[in-house]
Amino acid sequence: MPLPLTSYIDDCLDCFIDAKVALGNAKNYIYGAGTKLKTGDLTAAGNNLQLAGDELDTVMKNMHGRRGVWQYYLIDALEWIDDNWVGDIEPYKLTWQAICEAWIKDDFAGKEWTIACIDRMRTLMWDKPFDIKWAASPTEQKE
Repeated sequence: MPLPLTSYIDDCLDCFIDAKVALGNAKNYIYGAGTKLKTGDLTAAGNNLQLAGDELDTVMKNMHGRRGVWQYYLIDALEWIDDNWVGDIEPYKLTWQAICEAWIKDDFAGKEWTIACIDRMRTLMWDKPFDIKWAASPTEQKE
Protein backbone atom coordinates (compact mmCIF):
# COMPACT_ATOMS: atom_id res chain seq x y z
CA MET A 1 0.00 0.00 0.00
CA PRO A 2 1.44 3.39 -0.94
CA LEU A 3 2.10 6.11 1.62
CA PRO A 4 -0.69 8.67 2.04
CA LEU A 5 -0.67 11.33 -0.67
CA THR A 6 -0.03 14.03 1.92
CA SER A 7 3.36 12.51 2.76
CA TYR A 8 4.48 12.84 -0.88
CA ILE A 9 3.15 16.39 -1.06
CA ASP A 10 4.88 17.33 2.22
CA ASP A 11 8.20 15.87 1.00
CA CYS A 12 7.89 17.79 -2.26
CA LEU A 13 7.02 20.99 -0.39
CA ASP A 14 10.05 20.51 1.89
CA CYS A 15 12.30 20.35 -1.20
CA PHE A 16 10.75 23.55 -2.59
CA ILE A 17 11.19 25.31 0.76
CA ASP A 18 14.82 24.16 1.02
CA ALA A 19 15.50 25.48 -2.49
CA LYS A 20 13.78 28.80 -1.70
CA VAL A 21 15.78 29.23 1.52
CA ALA A 22 19.05 28.36 -0.26
CA LEU A 23 18.33 30.85 -3.06
CA GLY A 24 17.52 33.55 -0.50
CA ASN A 25 20.76 32.83 1.35
CA ALA A 26 22.75 32.91 -1.91
CA LYS A 27 21.21 36.29 -2.75
CA ASN A 28 22.22 37.66 0.66
CA TYR A 29 25.78 36.33 0.35
CA ILE A 30 26.14 37.86 -3.12
CA TYR A 31 24.87 41.24 -1.86
CA GLY A 32 27.29 40.91 1.06
CA ALA A 33 30.14 40.17 -1.33
CA GLY A 34 29.23 43.27 -3.31
CA THR A 35 29.37 45.39 -0.15
CA LYS A 36 32.74 43.87 0.83
CA LEU A 37 34.15 44.53 -2.64
CA LYS A 38 33.13 48.19 -2.41
CA THR A 39 35.10 48.53 0.83
CA GLY A 40 38.08 46.62 -0.59
CA ASP A 41 37.76 43.60 1.73
CA LEU A 42 38.54 40.98 -0.89
CA THR A 43 38.91 38.09 1.57
CA ALA A 44 35.45 38.64 3.08
CA ALA A 45 33.97 39.13 -0.41
CA GLY A 46 35.54 35.86 -1.52
CA ASN A 47 34.13 34.08 1.54
CA ASN A 48 30.66 35.45 0.79
CA LEU A 49 30.88 34.28 -2.82
CA GLN A 50 31.95 30.79 -1.68
CA LEU A 51 29.02 30.64 0.75
CA ALA A 52 26.69 31.75 -2.08
CA GLY A 53 28.17 28.96 -4.22
CA ASP A 54 27.41 26.44 -1.43
CA GLU A 55 23.79 27.59 -1.31
CA LEU A 56 23.47 27.37 -5.10
CA ASP A 57 24.95 23.86 -4.89
CA THR A 58 22.12 22.91 -2.53
CA VAL A 59 19.58 24.19 -5.06
CA MET A 60 21.38 22.38 -7.89
CA LYS A 61 21.30 19.07 -5.97
CA ASN A 62 17.55 19.42 -5.60
CA MET A 63 17.08 20.20 -9.29
CA HIS A 64 19.88 18.31 -11.02
CA GLY A 65 19.59 16.26 -14.16
CA ARG A 66 16.43 15.59 -16.08
CA ARG A 67 14.44 15.20 -12.86
CA GLY A 68 15.40 16.81 -9.58
CA VAL A 69 14.62 15.37 -6.18
CA TRP A 70 11.47 17.49 -5.87
CA GLN A 71 10.25 16.23 -9.24
CA TYR A 72 10.46 12.64 -8.01
CA TYR A 73 8.29 13.55 -5.04
CA LEU A 74 5.83 15.27 -7.34
CA ILE A 75 5.81 12.28 -9.69
CA ASP A 76 5.26 9.95 -6.70
CA ALA A 77 2.28 12.07 -5.65
CA LEU A 78 0.79 12.00 -9.15
CA GLU A 79 1.36 8.24 -9.42
CA TRP A 80 -0.37 7.81 -6.05
CA ILE A 81 -3.36 9.76 -7.40
CA ASP A 82 -3.35 7.64 -10.56
CA ASP A 83 -3.16 4.38 -8.57
CA ASN A 84 -5.91 5.40 -6.17
CA TRP A 85 -8.25 7.22 -8.54
CA VAL A 86 -11.71 5.75 -8.46
CA GLY A 87 -11.90 5.85 -12.22
CA ASP A 88 -14.81 6.28 -14.52
CA ILE A 89 -17.84 5.25 -12.54
CA GLU A 90 -21.45 5.98 -13.14
CA PRO A 91 -22.58 9.05 -11.21
CA TYR A 92 -24.75 8.16 -8.23
CA LYS A 93 -28.40 9.10 -8.56
CA LEU A 94 -29.99 10.05 -5.29
CA THR A 95 -33.67 9.17 -5.32
CA TRP A 96 -36.44 9.23 -2.77
CA GLN A 97 -36.36 5.44 -2.78
CA ALA A 98 -32.62 5.35 -2.01
CA ILE A 99 -33.18 7.78 0.86
CA CYS A 100 -36.03 5.71 2.30
CA GLU A 101 -34.06 2.47 1.95
CA ALA A 102 -31.10 4.06 3.75
CA TRP A 103 -33.37 5.22 6.59
CA ILE A 104 -34.83 1.75 6.98
CA LYS A 105 -31.43 0.06 6.79
CA ASP A 106 -30.04 2.33 9.54
CA ASP A 107 -33.14 1.99 11.74
CA PHE A 108 -34.09 5.60 10.99
CA ALA A 109 -30.84 7.06 12.29
CA GLY A 110 -30.89 10.85 12.03
CA LYS A 111 -34.69 11.03 12.10
CA GLU A 112 -34.63 14.21 14.20
CA TRP A 113 -32.55 16.06 11.60
CA THR A 114 -34.66 14.67 8.77
CA ILE A 115 -37.95 15.76 10.34
CA ALA A 116 -36.48 19.17 11.22
CA CYS A 117 -35.51 19.68 7.57
CA ILE A 118 -38.89 18.50 6.32
CA ASP A 119 -40.69 20.79 8.78
CA ARG A 120 -38.54 23.70 7.59
CA MET A 121 -39.47 22.90 3.98
CA ARG A 122 -43.14 22.86 5.01
CA THR A 123 -42.86 26.35 6.49
CA LEU A 124 -41.24 27.60 3.28
CA MET A 125 -44.14 26.18 1.26
CA TRP A 126 -46.93 27.09 3.68
CA ASP A 127 -48.57 29.82 1.60
CA LYS A 128 -47.85 28.27 -1.79
CA PRO A 129 -50.54 26.43 -3.83
CA PHE A 130 -50.68 22.72 -3.13
CA ASP A 131 -51.74 20.04 -5.63
CA ILE A 132 -53.81 17.59 -3.61
CA LYS A 133 -54.14 15.09 -6.50
CA TRP A 134 -50.39 14.65 -6.71
CA ALA A 135 -50.06 14.42 -2.91
CA ALA A 136 -52.60 11.59 -2.82
CA SER A 137 -50.61 9.54 -5.41
CA PRO A 138 -46.96 10.68 -5.37
CA THR A 139 -45.78 7.78 -7.55
CA GLU A 140 -47.86 9.09 -10.47
CA GLN A 141 -46.57 11.98 -12.50
CA LYS A 142 -48.33 15.31 -12.25
CA GLU A 143 -50.19 16.18 -15.46
